[in-house]
Amino acid sequence: VAAKKDRPGAHQVLLLALLATGDREAARAELPKARPLTPELEKYLDSLFKLSSAAEAAQALKAHFYERTPFARAMAAYGAEDYALAYELWLPLAEKGSADAQHNLALLYQQGLGVSQSPAKAFEWYLLAAKGGNVPAMEQVGLSYQLGQGVKKNGAEAAKWHQAAAEKGDATAAEYG
Repeated sequence: VAAKKDRPGAHQVLLLALLATGDREAARAELPKARPLTPELEKYLDSLFKLSSAAEAAQALKAHFYERTPFARAMAAYGAEDYALAYELWLPLAEKGSADAQHNLALLYQQGLGVSQSPAKAFEWYLLAAKGGNVPAMEQVGLSYQLGQGVKKNGAEAAKWHQAAAEKGDATAAEYG
C-alpha cells in the first residue's frame, strides 16, 4: 500500500505535463485531484509557479515525488545511519528485481550495517545486482571471486566479471582485465 502511494498516479503525471507545457491554470485545477489541497501543498504549488520556467517547475515537482519513494527514503535513512530502516525499505525493492537496491543490500551485508555481517549473503545480492546490470556490483562480484569473499575463489569467473564491468566503463575493472 505504501509503495502504491509513492508512485505518481495519472493525475500527478498530468500535473507534470501541464507544468511542463506552461499551462499553470490547468495545473492549479488538476492538483487537488492528485492530492488533497492542504495549505502546505497550496504554498508548495505557489512556489512552483514562481519558478522562472515550466521546465524548472516540472523538475521540482518530479523531485518532490521522488523524495517520497521507498528508494529515496532508504537512501536518506542510510545517510542518517539508520541502516535497519534502509534495509527494511530496500529489501522489497531488491526482491522485485531492483539492481540498485540489491547492490545496496549487498553493501549492508558486506559491512554488517543494520544486519549481521555475511560475506555469503553480500555475494548473493551482489551477484543478483550484477546480473541486473549494476556495474559496481559486477566489479564486486569479480573481486569476490578473485579474493574468495563469500564465494570460492575462481580466477575465470573473476576475469569474466571484471571484463563485464570494464566493458560498461568501470576504470577500476579495466585494471584487472
